[in-house]
Amino acid sequence: MERPDYALRIFRQHFDTACLARRAGNFVSLELGPGDSLCSALIARTFGGSRTFLVDVEPCASTNLAVYRRMESHLRQLGLYPPNLDHCRSMDDVAEACSAEYLTEGLASLRKIPPASVDFVWSHAVLPHVRRQEFLPILRELRRVQRPDGIGSHCIPIKDIIGGKLNDLRFSKRIWESSFMANSRFYTNRLRYSGDRYSGDRSARPRGQRQNTLFPQLAVRSLSLWLCVLCRRGDRTYSAAIRFHSSFPKSLSGAAAPSSLCTVNQGNS
Repeated sequence: MERPDYALRIFRQHFDTACLARRAGNFVSLELGPGDSLCSALIARTFGGSRTFLVDVEPCASTNLAVYRRMESHLRQLGLYPPNLDHCRSMDDVAEACSAEYLTEGLASLRKIPPASVDFVWSHAVLPHVRRQEFLPILRELRRVQRPDGIGSHCIPIKDIIGGKLNDLRFSKRIWESSFMANSRFYTNRLRYSGDRYSGDRSARPRGQRQNTLFPQLAVRSLSLWLCVLCRRGDRTYSAAIRFHSSFPKSLSGAAAPSSLCTVNQGNS
């Protein structure tokens, strides 16, 4: 998210959905998968954040200071008060100015964050790209680090990136979960909900058996399953809400389907 307007729009989408603006400042945030910049840390600091964790699987963020100075300038033009980056000479200086920690070891990095220390956990189009074998452990870690009254917001594309449909289901699990595929830029974990146990692997389905492709229902029910993991902690239950976004491509069944979903889970104190 190197473009200032885009970075701010995406952050505000999650920030406003989580209603953090109604709270006092000094919230701690965690972004899963910040990608090509640390701009979200600068924005979070501008909106009252006291600390930000940025967790990725490898160092992807730009070290070009011009990216962050453009973000600072954009925020000031909007009448906001971001941290002053004039003294910064490296990306580490930028992170320090924003009270941010950039962690790049994925699940191992999440495990280093203290329990119940984060108010706001969010990600944008990241969860589908988490390795299938690490998906549940990562959700558990996100739940562990989130405070009991914390909020999580996750925007999830409900289409693959091979043509924007469901072409990734054409591959067997053995091929798709291989290191070659998993390390590609088009990997998704293919976690879905359907009426049969062969979801995510068409080649394993008995001949003649059809898969339920009612895409809107699949998306919501799959999301409910994810939120069940995110929103339950021991014998305590947390509320959850689902919000649809615009832009409706056609699914394989021909029915209109949302291109992404934004989920919000909030813990009860």
